[in-house]
Amino acid sequence: MARSGAGTAGITVQPSLFDMFYEEFLAQFMSAADPNEISQEFMKLKTDIERADFIMRLPFVRDFEIKNKAGIKCIEKAVRYREEGNKLFQSEQCTQAILFYNKSISYCPHPSYEQFQQGIEQEQEKVKEVQFADDIKDKNKRVPSKYESLSLSYGNRSAALRKLNQYEDCLRDIARAAKFGYPKANIYKLWERKGKCYEGLKRYDLAAKCYRQALQCVKESNLGEREKASKTGEIQGLLKLLRNTVETSSIAYQEEDEEDQQDFKQAEPSSSQGASAPERPGRKAQAQKPSPTTPNAQASNHMVKAASQVSISHISTTGSIRPDFEVPELTYGHNPRLPSASIAIDLHFSPERGRYFIATQDLGPGDVILREEPYAAVLESVFRVNHCAHCLRKTPTPIPCYECATVQYCTETCRDLSWLEYHSVECGVLSYLEPSRCLGRLPHLALRIVTKTGLQSLIRHTQTPLPTRDQVDPGLFDPTSYRSVHNLAANTDKRTFEDLLKKTAEAIFMAKCLKFNGFFGNPSSPTPESQRAEIFISSLLLRHLQVAATNGLEMAECILKNNDITKFDIIPVGGAIFPTMSFFNHSCYPNAMRLGYQNHQVVRVIRLIPKGGEVNIDYGFDFYATPLEYRQKRAGMNYHFKCECVACSHKWPVYDRLVDRPPQYRKKLTPELTMEIARQAANYQTAMEYLVRLDINKSIPILAEYLATMSELIVHPDARYLDCEEAYKQCLWLENRGFKVLKDKQVPKGLSNISLEKLKQ
Repeated sequence: MARSGAGTAGITVQPSLFDMFYEEFLAQFMSAADPNEISQEFMKLKTDIERADFIMRLPFVRDFEIKNKAGIKCIEKAVRYREEGNKLFQSEQCTQAILFYNKSISYCPHPSYEQFQQGIEQEQEKVKEVQFADDIKDKNKRVPSKYESLSLSYGNRSAALRKLNQYEDCLRDIARAAKFGYPKANIYKLWERKGKCYEGLKRYDLAAKCYRQALQCVKESNLGEREKASKTGEIQGLLKLLRNTVETSSIAYQEEDEEDQQDFKQAEPSSSQGASAPERPGRKAQAQKPSPTTPNAQASNHMVKAASQVSISHISTTGSIRPDFEVPELTYGHNPRLPSASIAIDLHFSPERGRYFIATQDLGPGDVILREEPYAAVLESVFRVNHCAHCLRKTPTPIPCYECATVQYCTETCRDLSWLEYHSVECGVLSYLEPSRCLGRLPHLALRIVTKTGLQSLIRHTQTPLPTRDQVDPGLFDPTSYRSVHNLAANTDKRTFEDLLKKTAEAIFMAKCLKFNGFFGNPSSPTPESQRAEIFISSLLLRHLQVAATNGLEMAECILKNNDITKFDIIPVGGAIFPTMSFFNHSCYPNAMRLGYQNHQVVRVIRLIPKGGEVNIDYGFDFYATPLEYRQKRAGMNYHFKCECVACSHKWPVYDRLVDRPPQYRKKLTPELTMEIARQAANYQTAMEYLVRLDINKSIPILAEYLATMSELIVHPDARYLDCEEAYKQCLWLENRGFKVLKDKQVPKGLSNISLEKLKQ
């Protein structure tokens, strides 16, 4: 059964399994003798476990079962994507080709986790390092490796990466191609490619070894004699060019070394002086023999064939995998009661505000007051093609899951951590949660909380009394504990019948998915204990669907197109639960902001906050970009509160209405004060010039000073102050993200007099 996609004429989409489940469930639920009566009965239920049990008694829901995995490997799709990638590669469109190779790799059959840990060489002939004499007499009847399709896709992707000079990624893919059984007759291609990568990295000794291995493998290939001679000559030519490169670099190094040695001799004191001359910086390092790991040091002898062999299937470690950027540390140190928070803030409670943060000392722009990893985080499905499903790192060359084609990872380490922590019980069922017309956004965030915690831990935690959320626990708040997530606000009493009923159906459906994957034991042999566990987990999923709707935060990353600050944007790539961060209240004019750093979130101050003042963030809407009526509607519908921040209570206008309003000041303008305002305005322009050149480290302190000084002088809201505040936020996003300072000729044209309006476009 196909249905027309909403808003897309002429395109049909297959409804998701949950959509069909939910429609049938509603039909049976409302077909009761008196729908109003059953609805009232449902709303009288007090606990989530009562609600789950009530719905599970419906015959259709009770008997519904997941029967097959979704989003699984498919060799036909893998081959088709690889062939499309080959066409793009042949037309020199390597970047686009890699996207298709990525899809091919995700669909290729793959060893299971257990097989991979034991070593897939037990299932197939191990690729030898030098000699590849096949035992099969008739080479035309070669038996392909079980995972040859995977090896070919990795091999082809490595070719595209080499063309783009992405040598480290290419080396890793070469190793993977060999590990999964790349055809021995063509293994010379991998050796030659590996040699070119090492040559590009100036690892000439390793490049020479790889070229020699390639020559050996050409002899064992199934090429014709003429083709063998041609390829042999080609590789010998590469070796000759490499030798010339080495000799040239060696001569240059020797000349430089002779000059250094001469300087060293001239600076050396005579023995009769009895004391050494002052040490010249760097002299000791120059007097020593060159390190064998540097290109120049290798020049004299790294073309000599070594006895040791280079492995074709060993994952390259010539470049370490580091985070894309450093996560800033807490200012003023850790709060002993709240490990993720700074000592400069503390948690308070009031019946009107709930739990909230206040400043225990004066805070200034840039102060880092919270640094936290999520308890659980999930990617938006659209970003799974180029982001790691575990650490959320952007990953142009991902590796696949062991069993499904739904998620991908940046490294084998992330894949194994994901499998061991939660994905083994999510594998093959995530695809049932998307795409869907009926499911809420990121339903698998609630699922991830449950799968990451585990059944036994959930039972153990919920058997112990939990403090009510209307109090502040004086003890240590552990954000890594399930208790910290379970006790977040769910706002159940403020939800409508329709909302609760739908979330209950979502929870039960996800529990059915877990049951299919053996979360409660053998699904084909249910026991009374497993049935009770299914209802129990359904109730927890229901709770966490409500918790995620209120406390879930976006995981975002910043992008900057063409080094143009007016093309800066923040892209939500997923959602997460941060237990400590959930205590921040909302303001439409917040004094702090959230920043995303892959699998971390950081809160930094953007305005002066006096000791005792509340620290707040925004929940995705602010006064200068969003009209008052919309803000109040969103706060009520999504978060179940009426916003009474200063912007809402004083009905501040949006930014467009502030632009032409002249500035107003809290103090009488004296000559000294006028000069200070003029000085700050000039400094602001200087800071903006630094910003458009991406000289972030120079721009930040100037903007911070402007905000600190003018905050005490200006009457809020003020368009110029908002301009500076927005520029400062962008600086905090861009800080330490690897952007290089632009030269004058690199600065995009037309970036003078930047205003908030341009920055927000």
